[in-house]
Amino acid sequence: MHGAPELRRDPTPLRPRPAPAPSRPALGPLVGLQRLAGNRAVSRLVAQRSWLGDRVAWVRTATAAGNWRQADPPGAYYVLNGLSMDDMVRLLRQLSAGERKQLAANLEEEGGGFDRPRIHLALTNASAAGATSAAFREMSEKLLWAIRSGDFTSAPDGAFPILGRATPGQLAGLVTALNRDALDALIDRRDDARGIPGADSALVAVERKRGGTGPSTQDQRLIDLVEGGAWADFFRAFNGMQEFDQLRFLRGAPGVVPRIRDNLRAADGIGDPDRIRYLLERATTSTARSLYVDATVRTVSWQPKYRVADPRDLSRIVRFGNLFDVEIDISSISDDSSSPEEAELQFQQATPGPGGFLWPAVRNRSTLPVLWQVKQEVRKAQETVLFDDVLRDGIFVVQFFLDVVIPIAHGSTIRSLTALRGATLSSRWMRGAQVVKGRMPPPTPGSGYATSLGELAEGPILRRDYPNARSAPPKFKAYDGVEGGVATEELTFEGPRNNRVTIVNQTIKGGRWISIKTVKPENANAAGVQKAVRGALNDMYADVHNPSSRMPSRDPDPLQPNVYYRMLKASPDRVTLHVELPTKLTPELEAAARQVVKESTAVSELPPFDLVIRGLE
Repeated sequence: MHGAPELRRDPTPLRPRPAPAPSRPALGPLVGLQRLAGNRAVSRLVAQRSWLGDRVAWVRTATAAGNWRQADPPGAYYVLNGLSMDDMVRLLRQLSAGERKQLAANLEEEGGGFDRPRIHLALTNASAAGATSAAFREMSEKLLWAIRSGDFTSAPDGAFPILGRATPGQLAGLVTALNRDALDALIDRRDDARGIPGADSALVAVERKRGGTGPSTQDQRLIDLVEGGAWADFFRAFNGMQEFDQLRFLRGAPGVVPRIRDNLRAADGIGDPDRIRYLLERATTSTARSLYVDATVRTVSWQPKYRVADPRDLSRIVRFGNLFDVEIDISSISDDSSSPEEAELQFQQATPGPGGFLWPAVRNRSTLPVLWQVKQEVRKAQETVLFDDVLRDGIFVVQFFLDVVIPIAHGSTIRSLTALRGATLSSRWMRGAQVVKGRMPPPTPGSGYATSLGELAEGPILRRDYPNARSAPPKFKAYDGVEGGVATEELTFEGPRNNRVTIVNQTIKGGRWISIKTVKPENANAAGVQKAVRGALNDMYADVHNPSSRMPSRDPDPLQPNVYYRMLKASPDRVTLHVELPTKLTPELEAAARQVVKESTAVSELPPFDLVIRGLE
């Protein structure tokens, strides 16, 4: 029979089970790091993560809001500009590809005043493929450093050696990593690439990349102002830019430099013309210190009778320059000496002055060793002038030339006055064509051309109404003659090497410039007169606002075999439009002509203007 199960007795007395121990929480990553590295290291890591995270958030917020430049709240480029390259790359890698693209797209337009080449490089390196990013980053940063330090040729880490040994893939990446400023620097130093293996083909890639980079919106606006002749607006906008961006514009649009140079008068009252000249020179020079005035002197000219008040005196003025003709009175260079330390300080602290060059505050034999030597040579020439018959009444154009040789390699940077003290000079006299009181001798018969003595249609009018005027050569722009002014002459040589000709370049500064319009009989009515006046005013306006970068044509008739004359106009005091009628001048015709002048906007842009109308008596 089955009964209830038997309860077995355990001989060991039962003991109560202990309560289960509370479960231990899992170790977090920070606790693990604390055990491995210590509390101080972890604190630093947490702080670093917070520091970088803050800046990532700032850049992300600023990028979304289009805030690029502000300090408060911090703009995207404002934040990036203050970071090391390592921190910048780390920050940018935490952004999305779209955010990095937005930063890159706005850098040229909105990054003015910040280090655009570094930010551009960081954006490129932050997007590089992981497997190659470390090697590429090292190569690209070495390249930018070489460009910035002016090392274009040293092996192995000069700019052109780096580009020359790059593989096609590396070269494409390196060129992409450079912004327009770095590309321009390489192009400016293209001559240094000669003889470096692979550098010539690398330059092709550099120039192709730069050619695909168009002007910024700001640059295009400035170009439009130049092309439109709006010089006051141009200089106001240009003067409001930072120097870095001014140079950037000039280097990126070299075609505007000659036109800006020719219209610097419009900068008066808006900006400093000498400083603008300095910027124009800087735009075509690799180093700023190479613009120290003594370092730029290569050929100096002295004309014994240039700008003398008394015909018995000899001129103290010498002229030199490249884009700009610089004049200096040699007596302004003292024979005193400065200590080497004082002279070097003057060199380092030189400021823009005449011609856009850098000038020391103290001008003496120590601070301007080249020009002081020029002064000594001109003094010797003054004491030994033997051309009394030539110099009397300015009958001949005579010039004394000094050629300067400075013992440094072409393109080398002038870093001190030491090299300039070793300059050597050689001299030569040049005698030019006969110029008697500003008038040319009779033309060569049978040339078939009208000449500057008045065989043009306007010649008789000039002789009748302006007997003291000089006729302009054929095809001279806008004007037919000039009355008064100060004339100076300079000789140049033109044409192929085997057929060189001498040109007497006569520059007339100031004076009254005369434009003559002869109305044909069939146009001797109100409409015809107005058309002639309007056309002449347009020509005179274009001469002021759209000057040609080319030299004026020379007179086709030689002064003597292989010697020709060219007239150049500088800063007229007045301009006159002379209208010659083939009929009697009536009140109606005169009113028609003066109505055009009254309504024309061109007249206000010209020097002081006169209208002269003559008809048959």
